[in-house]
Order: sequence, then structure tokens, then C-alpha cells
Amino acid sequence: NEVVNLLVEYLLDVTGQKFQRAYVEKVAAAWNRLKITTREQAQKQIEAERSGMNAAKAPGVSTGLPEWYDYKPNTPVSEELLAKALARQKKAAGK
Repeated sequence: NEVVNLLVEYLLDVTGQKFQRAYVEKVAAAWNRLKITTREQAQKQIEAERSGMNAAKAPGVSTGLPEWYDYKPNTPVSEELLAKALARQKKAAGK
């Protein structure tokens, strides 16, 4: 009961006193996966979420983009291919 009360109190605070069922279910499911069963565990999770640290994040797991995402190969385009593309663009535009 203490964990549920803390959960409701925390979510009302975070959402500006709006009880959004879907959000409550998502956070409750996350707390369940984290096996939060005591008041102390719930308070630690709330503190971690408020400080911007996610206690559920596994150490060593990167949440950033993969290194290939920003990779831009420098492949030259042939003049013939460029001319064909421009011709198709003009045709599509009706010129």
C-alpha cells in the first residue's frame, strides 16, 4: 500500500495533479519490473527520476545513437547520373 500511495503521490506531482491512467500504468509497470516493493525503494526511485538519473538503466548500456548513424560516405556522383537525376526532377516538376 505504501508503494502505491507513493506512486500516486509522485505521479500527481509530476503531471500537475492530472491523473493520467496510461502514464500511471507505464510507471507502475516499470516499478514492477524493477521489483520495487518497499517504501524505501520507491523513495530512492523517485529521487533518481527527479535528479535525472534512471536507476533502471543498466551500467555500460549506451542510450545514444549508434556510431553508423552519423556516418556519411564521401562518394562522388558521376556527371551522367547527376544529369539524369536533374532531368527527372525537371520532368516531375512539369518544366
